[in-house]
Amino acid sequence: MEPVYLASLVLRWMHILSAIALMGGAFFMRYALLPAASTLDAAAHDQLRSEVRKRWAKWVMITTTFLIVSGLINVAMNEMRFQFDGPIYRMLLAVKILLAMPVFYIAMSLVGRSAVAEKMRANAEKWLTLNLVLATAIVAIGGGMRFIDRTKKAPKGEPAAPAVSEQR
Repeated sequence: MEPVYLASLVLRWMHILSAIALMGGAFFMRYALLPAASTLDAAAHDQLRSEVRKRWAKWVMITTTFLIVSGLINVAMNEMRFQFDGPIYRMLLAVKILLAMPVFYIAMSLVGRSAVAEKMRANAEKWLTLNLVLATAIVAIGGGMRFIDRTKKAPKGEPAAPAVSEQR
């Protein structure tokens, strides 16, 4: 296996697993933890919230960092390896990136220590729901982008390969 393919595989899995962790954590909190925590008395609820926030905050930061780094490297590698037919790929990529910014902001704010974070946690159900809707749209767009025709760029001095339209 060539190093570029191994690097692509590692980066792809880094990206996918980080997205699963971030989105899965939001789903768990919205539909399991928050409803269960609402049955606790105020002191127990506050203690649980504080303990979960402390533990989840580091994973939000790690997964967000992995998503940004692997995403940017994946974009650069795709640009070096492929010629995309038409503007649709880059338009969808821009939409994905624009949707990711509020996802990261909301996730980080819900685990933050600022006054804004505290206000957002007061409406955690609303913010987690919005985050899940945005993240679902990102995943759907990314899945659709896999089917956009692309031509593998040839090394300098060689003719280009024919367009690739198979599933990837």
